Amino acid sequence: MIKITLWENAYDSIEHGLEHLEIAINNDNAYDYRRAVLDFCHAAELLLKEILFRIDPIYAFDKNDLFKKCLDPLHPTIEELYSCKSLEVHPLCNAVEKYAPELKNEYNANLNVFSKEASKLRNKIQHFCYESTVSEIRGTLLKLSYQLLCPVFSYLDTEMKYDPLEERLYEAFSVENVLRYYKEIYHQENRDYSIGCCYACGSYGLIMTYEEGYPTSCECLACKFTQKDIQVEDYRICPDCGGNSLIYSEELDGGICLWYKCANHKDGGIVISMEMCDSCNDYKIENVCNCTESVE
Repeated sequence: MIKITLWENAYDSIEHGLEHLEIAINNDNAYDYRRAVLDFCHAAELLLKEILFRIDPIYAFDKNDLFKKCLDPLHPTIEELYSCKSLEVHPLCNAVEKYAPELKNEYNANLNVFSKEASKLRNKIQHFCYESTVSEIRGTLLKLSYQLLCPVFSYLDTEMKYDPLEERLYEAFSVENVLRYYKEIYHQENRDYSIGCCYACGSYGLIMTYEEGYPTSCECLACKFTQKDIQVEDYRICPDCGGNSLIYSEELDGGICLWYKCANHKDGGIVISMEMCDSCNDYKIENVCNCTESVE
């Protein structure tokens, strides 16, 4: 009997995607870039379905289809499920967020990078005239790997030895060469800047540009994550380093520290929990707000 689990299928797609990516970069081949995006998105979809399957298989399927095609929709047979429609990307991500909240809370996974960014690029490839740039594909694959695929593999704890996806992607895209190139340009511009780990893709390529003694913008050379027009009043105290260097990122739905000496940059750029407090007009940082501390 031939048997392949969902996560084994997903891992195989990643392996194929990396192979196509290496060919694409060396030969500037649009078809291999296309294949890499499709394979990585396929892997993401399978891994998210694996999460739901481990909780309850029916969560991965369209509810209307279950009631239409199954005698007992809450306890369908495997043969019945073969005929049912599984969830598409957006409802799939919503279901994972609902039934497996620890994926985000404990493993820092960002489902939006798949539902809002990678799946959009996949749709462009599958349903429209394919037109993209190396920069767009690089950013998408780095973010998808760092923010979703690797956290999901850790969450599933497959105990399978696999090369860290980030390192293989950085090597394929030669992120170090990109950084070296821009360092020369910044030196010519006399730009006041520092370098840290990107919170969106994990690469050591987050350029933090200073004006008036503090970072007013940041941009990742690898994935093009950006934060612009940062005002001094936007900063809050970072719980990791104690510096007034933490800002909220709407894209990442959390806090990022822009002091390059913060240990967070050595740890790979981990997003800090940061959300608006219901009691005041300020942020709760790691579930603590100054207003509650004042009351106590």
